[in-house]
Amino acid sequence: MKKLILYLFLAFTMSMFSQQYMPFPTENAEWNVRFTATPEDFQEVHSNSLLKYTLRGDTIINNVSYKKVCMIVGTAGNPVYVGVGGLRESNKQIFYVGQGYLVDANITNDQQRIKNIKDCGVSTVNSNSGNETLLYDFNAHEGDRVQWGYESGTIEKIDSILIGHSYRKAYHFKYSNETVIEGIGNINSGLFGWVTPIPMCGGSWSWEFICFSQNGEALYLNPAYLDCNSMEKLGTVKYFGNDNQWYYKEDYVRPGTEDHFMISSYESLKGDRDTLINGKKYMKYSEGVGIRENNHKVYALYFNENYGQPDEFLLYDFSVKAGDTIHSTAMHGTLSRQPKVIRTETITLRNGELRKKIYLNEDTWIEGTGSLYGFFKPYIETPTCDCGGFELISFTRNDSLLYHDTDLCSQTWFCTNPIEAIPRVVNTNKKNVTVSPNPAYDFVKLTFANSNQQCVSVEIMDFQGRKINVIPSSGTNDIDIDLSTYHAGIYFLMVRYVGRIESHKLIKL
Repeated sequence: MKKLILYLFLAFTMSMFSQQYMPFPTENAEWNVRFTATPEDFQEVHSNSLLKYTLRGDTIINNVSYKKVCMIVGTAGNPVYVGVGGLRESNKQIFYVGQGYLVDANITNDQQRIKNIKDCGVSTVNSNSGNETLLYDFNAHEGDRVQWGYESGTIEKIDSILIGHSYRKAYHFKYSNETVIEGIGNINSGLFGWVTPIPMCGGSWSWEFICFSQNGEALYLNPAYLDCNSMEKLGTVKYFGNDNQWYYKEDYVRPGTEDHFMISSYESLKGDRDTLINGKKYMKYSEGVGIRENNHKVYALYFNENYGQPDEFLLYDFSVKAGDTIHSTAMHGTLSRQPKVIRTETITLRNGELRKKIYLNEDTWIEGTGSLYGFFKPYIETPTCDCGGFELISFTRNDSLLYHDTDLCSQTWFCTNPIEAIPRVVNTNKKNVTVSPNPAYDFVKLTFANSNQQCVSVEIMDFQGRKINVIPSSGTNDIDIDLSTYHAGIYFLMVRYVGRIESHKLIKL
């Protein structure tokens, strides 16, 4: 056993330090930085600026070839590229020559500010001198004391970070929060923070890294910021992570018959890692859906256009008050009808937290939990007939029960104790079939887990209980179902075995 542990440790160590080196980009890269100037002596120069830098072609400086570094000014529709220096790489070392953040191109419409900065003086030799500076050295090791740009420090730790689809080395400095990543640079003060002279006059001057993108794809976003192209920071409240679970009572009635199904089920935010889409960070949820949060609002996005609405839309707004109208670009469900807030009240969770309960004209939400009828209920279109549906029994985080509907529980056959009974329901109703993707656009695949359970047939019913298709089966082979001719809505798959039926809800987009 000890040998196995040692082998795994050595294998992990070797894989981490033998990973492929990620060189600096040579084209189509962009570094965005927030520059804040708050000097004490002249109020007129207080400002926050979004600085954007990119690489455009080659340049010769002091007879040495560099990639030309430009600041992007002008407008998004008519960008202007102002050269500020050159960047080159040799033997995993990054060299820079040129200007830091304090240059005339920073804010072209504020000449007074530029004049005041220049009159103030700087604490070191001006970076416009044309001297080349070692910006980063990715040959360094843990414990090395390095001089990168104007800054010196000791590398305390080197580890790996996932950027896009590959791992890169990250260098962490002792006694500071500075971190440098291969192929990106400093993710705290930004690419040129360590080569920008500090003004000597009173006040404060700071620059904060926002985002790095390459070939039009945002690869790293400062977690404190909302997206790559703004200086807006995320709100401090964050409701959802990969440790949330919702337990539901799923009640289905086939109209005109005595067939009545009650199924316990659960949803879980499965955020194995965040992903960047259009410069914004989303947590993956289920099949191709992601959510992000900011200032008590929750936004959703379908990563694959075939799964539904391709653009981001507002899923929840927990900041509303009575009388408000919720404006969302959602194309389906309650949100598409711009619901109104009828009233709100405060409830106490089981851990003592106070949360807002929001009553809409077509739905009911709990702050930080979502709709009482399914997490994506505000976006899913459901019929108005009395055919059953979802009802929230409980909500847990980190296996701690935060919300429980005791009235609903007492009326159902499967729930007697909120802590013990709910997990037991999930376990005893473990499904043999996996339906994926779900929600789905054009097809779904039914995958059978237990080869000993022989499937007889799969019935497809709409939400009103009408049987619309029967797919015969004579074994445990996967079944592909074509949905291209089905209307968008909620369907039920009744998987029949010898002596029992297994039910699944399917959302067609």
